[in-house]
Amino acid sequence: MKAQLRQKQLIPFLMAGDPNMETTEYIANEMIAEGVCTLELGVAFSDPMADGPTIQKASARALASGANLAEVLKLTERLKRKHPHVRIVLFSYLNPLFRFGLENYVARALEAGVNATLVVDLPVEESAEFLALHRRLGLGTVFLVSPTTTQARLLKIAQASSEFVYYVSRLGVTGEQSSISPTLATEIAALKQHVSLPIAVGFGISTAHQAGMISSYADFVVIGSRFCHLIEQSLIVNHYSLAATGALVRSFVQDCHEQIRAQNCEHISRAASKGEILEKGEADGKGGGHK
Repeated sequence: MKAQLRQKQLIPFLMAGDPNMETTEYIANEMIAEGVCTLELGVAFSDPMADGPTIQKASARALASGANLAEVLKLTERLKRKHPHVRIVLFSYLNPLFRFGLENYVARALEAGVNATLVVDLPVEESAEFLALHRRLGLGTVFLVSPTTTQARLLKIAQASSEFVYYVSRLGVTGEQSSISPTLATEIAALKQHVSLPIAVGFGISTAHQAGMISSYADFVVIGSRFCHLIEQSLIVNHYSLAATGALVRSFVQDCHEQIRAQNCEHISRAASKGEILEKGEADGKGGGHK
């Protein structure tokens, strides 16, 4: 049986409500217009321990604008009504979900069109109630894997995840980095020996060139701090201009897609020589569903 290749994708992260929901919705629509088919929407939290200064500031701006989980779900609903094909992963800390009520959250998230939940500070060992609710009601899950994750724990995470597995590309918090780990490709190759789900790589990816390089061995490339930084820059320089902010974001998305598309061309050539089957849309480096 021939192998089926997965679509390579850019997954942008946006802090919902930074600096307000209107801006987030506008930028999300701009990204989707550029071919983005999966979005991570962040839920602002006052103690974002996994995040570096850029996303911390984005979270603070979102909280100052009145952002909360209920408003993020309303935003998701509007985006899904306009773009039903787009997959949305809600990125949150546990506290906002716990305060909302886990069962209430899962039910409301499904109504809004959320595809999966990623709770950054929920260890898989403590996720029984969370997993049971998600599985019973049919909402997807994503868990994090790091370079220090043991094989035994990795197998638990692979079983608990349903959408994809998110590989943290480096130790420490989120934030833009000038380079990626020279061992990252080897780490992802080892991860693929134990995980059949798509693999997303995030934390520290800040350039289109890095996105292209990582897409040569990972399925999805997650970029967050860079987008938050562009938004922050635009607030200072362009004084909340939606058009100017959207243009900055679109340009970076275009650059990322160009680099990912270049890697896809090599990916397709290698696959063709092996007689592997490509998924619909593989050649353009945009869009595509999860397998």
